[in-house]
Amino acid sequence: MPELEATAPAIPFWFYRVVAGAAELGGWLRQQGARNNTAMALGLAVLVSFISPFRSEGNMARDLVGADEFIEIYVNTPLDICERRDPKGLYKLARAGKLPNLTGIGSPYEPPDQPEISLNAGSKPLTGLVEQILDVLKDKGIV
Repeated sequence: MPELEATAPAIPFWFYRVVAGAAELGGWLRQQGARNNTAMALGLAVLVSFISPFRSEGNMARDLVGADEFIEIYVNTPLDICERRDPKGLYKLARAGKLPNLTGIGSPYEPPDQPEISLNAGSKPLTGLVEQILDVLKDKGIV
């Protein structure tokens, strides 16, 4: 993949946004882990964003990537704020019983035990949250 290296920016990131059921998530994590490890071997920083409703999935991701390379970011947002910010109306559907397994409503959510970064998205402005992430990445020599 030399063309990937040649076209990659100075601080390259891959972004993924995935919302999956618990049964699908384990297989996705294993598949994504293999791809991400390849990207990391090329020197890329890989950001993966997904809702991990159960601690076991977060732990699986950490195991696949390797604890030394894994930075878990917990975006701690109160449920009422999630519902107010919901552009697709998923929480409204879940409250009406039309979306039975939405995380936090009809399906449980287990916050991570010890994330490397915990963001309080209910009380901090976006710029403060970004600064918090960048501070950790700078401390680790990633940016």
